Amino acid sequence: MAPAPAHLVSPRVRREELRILETPATPSDATWHAVVLPPGVRSPATDAFLYFLRTPAATRIMRAPGAGVPPSRFRPPVYVTLWGA
Repeated sequence: MAPAPAHLVSPRVRREELRILETPATPSDATWHAVVLPPGVRSPATDAFLYFLRTPAATRIMRAPGAGVPPSRFRPPVYVTLWGA
């Protein structure tokens, strides 16, 4: 059991892969937050990302689960650390 944004799981609910559990706490409103360093010490890339987050395009991307790289093709980097005795 886990909370999920409705627009992201609604196709799976329609296919009955997931079920909605009614509780006194659901549904609930949610807000996205981004926490970054102060302007004097953060990178220009962070400033660009914060600017992008405020655009309608960012909202469309967050609300479109089918856009972008499909999860089956996403390969996060793997870091290996060798420890000697």
